[in-house]
Amino acid sequence: MPLLAERGDFATSRLLVADALIGNVDEVLASSRRFLDAWERSGSRHAPHLAMAAAAVAMVHGLRGDDGARAEWLAIVDGLETAPEQKAGYNRVFDAIVLLHHGLAERALAGLLAEPEEMDERVVWVWRHWYLALRAEAAALTVNPEARHWIAAARAIVAGNPIAGAHLERAEALLDGDRDRMLAAAAFRAAGCRYQWARTLALTDGDHAATGVTALADLGLAPMTEAARLIPAGVPIPPTVSDRVVHEPSLP
Repeated sequence: MPLLAERGDFATSRLLVADALIGNVDEVLASSRRFLDAWERSGSRHAPHLAMAAAAVAMVHGLRGDDGARAEWLAIVDGLETAPEQKAGYNRVFDAIVLLHHGLAERALAGLLAEPEEMDERVVWVWRHWYLALRAEAAALTVNPEARHWIAAARAIVAGNPIAGAHLERAEALLDGDRDRMLAAAAFRAAGCRYQWARTLALTDGDHAATGVTALADLGLAPMTEAARLIPAGVPIPPTVSDRVVHEPSLP
């Protein structure tokens, strides 16, 4: 299509979001340059429909531990002039992914406490499953008393979504300290979700954790915080597992 050929920001915007969520870091970095060049050539015009893609790029830089680049892309989100209520859904999801990666589970959970039903349907829409899945994981990592309730309630809502379902399985396994169930959450790899597959392994222990750590490094991402790792199977997770941070990303 001529329009997409002329406007790289339009052409790459949806792909940027998909690649960011599944962990195609190299593709995001390459496409984001085309996106930014095209937007700047257009005169950096008001384009709120492109803000989701810019926020996804910021998330990837957060996972890479590059706070400077993340801040630059968050400034681009602001430059696209999206109203705060319009970006609340994807912002909460992207922020939670970064915070969980860096061991800040309590901060991640704090941003996910609102019930999706209380949010504008136009805001939460496609992000509902990610929102519920990430809330369940943050609750498990902080041993929140609502964790099991949130996991159970989310199962019916995300039924048929293999990625969200795998998130819930992982959250319950984290809560139970069940390494075998963690390793059984193979749907991430089958779905091509490279980041979440690597994160699952890194959250375990022993050789599996080493494989996950290597996979995250191969993706070009910063190491996950040690405090976010699964305690060996059969040992309860203490309530202090959260927010012991090696590197804290800069968040607005």
